[in-house]
Amino acid sequence: MGSSSKNKKLFIDSEALSTLALVQEGLLDPVDKLMNAKEATDVDRTKLYHGVPVPFSFILAPYGIKNHQVLTTLKKGDAVELLVNDNIVGNIIVDETFEIDISKRLHNIYGTSDESHPGVKNTATRLGKIAVTGKYKVEYPLIQDNIKRIKKISKQIGARKISSIMLSANP
Repeated sequence: MGSSSKNKKLFIDSEALSTLALVQEGLLDPVDKLMNAKEATDVDRTKLYHGVPVPFSFILAPYGIKNHQVLTTLKKGDAVELLVNDNIVGNIIVDETFEIDISKRLHNIYGTSDESHPGVKNTATRLGKIAVTGKYKVEYPLIQDNIKRIKKISKQIGARKISSIMLSANP
C-alpha cells in the first residue's frame, strides 16, 4: 500500500488494529462493522446489537493531535489510510464522524471512569474525542494465519462448530 503525503492518515495502535481485524474476519460476532453514532448510542444504552447481548459499542476513536485534526476535516466518502508505527495497515472509507463522551465511554467499558482503575487509565490514553465509521479493510497476517490453522485442525478432527472464550484478568 503506497502512500502520498496528500493522503489522509489516522494513526492507530496495534490493539486497535487487532480488534479491527477480529471484526473484519467475523470473529467477534455479532459485531460486523464499526458502529455509527446511532448504533453506538443504542448499543451502549441497551447492551444489544442485532438482538444479541454485547457489552459496549464498537467504535474507532483514535487519540492524538494529528488524528483529531484529520477527524475534524473528514467528509462522507473520504478515503483514509490507517497506520501503525508509520506503516500502512489498511484504510477506511468514511461514512460518518461523531463526537463521543470519553467519560461515558470508559464507564460503558469498565463500569467506572475512575482513572485509578488500570484499564480506565490505559484506555483513556488511547481514546480520542471523535469516532469515525465506514467500510474498512486491514491487513493483520497473524489472524489470517491462525484462522487457516484452526480450519485445518477442525477439518482433521471433523469439528462441526468451534467456540472459544477469552478472559482478561488482572489478579
